[in-house]
Amino acid sequence: MTDVIGEALSTGCHTLDAILGGGFPRAHISLVYGVAETGKTTLALQCAREAALKGLKTLYIDADGSVSPQRLAQIAGGEVKDVASRILFFVPKDFRELVFLIESLDRYITSKTILLVVDTVTGLYRVQLAEGEEAFSVNRELNRLMAYLKRLAKTRLMIVLVLGQARSIIPSAPMASEKKEDTVEPTARRVLSYWSTLVLRASPTLRASIKEFILERPMAKGARCFLRITDRGLEPSLNP
Repeated sequence: MTDVIGEALSTGCHTLDAILGGGFPRAHISLVYGVAETGKTTLALQCAREAALKGLKTLYIDADGSVSPQRLAQIAGGEVKDVASRILFFVPKDFRELVFLIESLDRYITSKTILLVVDTVTGLYRVQLAEGEEAFSVNRELNRLMAYLKRLAKTRLMIVLVLGQARSIIPSAPMASEKKEDTVEPTARRVLSYWSTLVLRASPTLRASIKEFILERPMAKGARCFLRITDRGLEPSLNP
């Protein structure tokens, strides 16, 4: 499935679509997480491009200030005017504004809106915690935010693509055979994982331009592919 007529939105990269079962599913939250510079924003912009080229719209919450006009123009290529006209960007200044914005999104959604991106959902969350806000209170707000996103996905039949940062974890009983990839997890893992139907991890490799994408949920857990970050977005790579 390579369009949004059915149940999924193509990522524009056939090898990634293959492990996702056709693309990111409608009516669900998909979580893409990883450390910095692993192609998360590139992937989100690429999905917005694919939607725009089919005449459909994206709401893009750039909570981390990750999107530049130059990068959008690169990924959109010769279709930049059409693509840009179908993406509505929001830039909240703090976590509370992010929550308020998400709970106000209904007014911006039309019959042509297919994709909602939150890039990232955890950046401003971490800032709020660092400023001394009680963890219980911030986690409660994050949970409320994710619940609202889930409702939007279900009631509006939208693809909700949530990007998240990763944090290092210390295994309780390290083993020699343990892989490095197992030592990171999403920031706010319990909340994000609870609400997300699909979880995709983006990981670095020894080559700076090549990233590994690993499907952690659902049934095809462990499916993976290697992608190269190019000016036009993510493209298949045969070798890590």
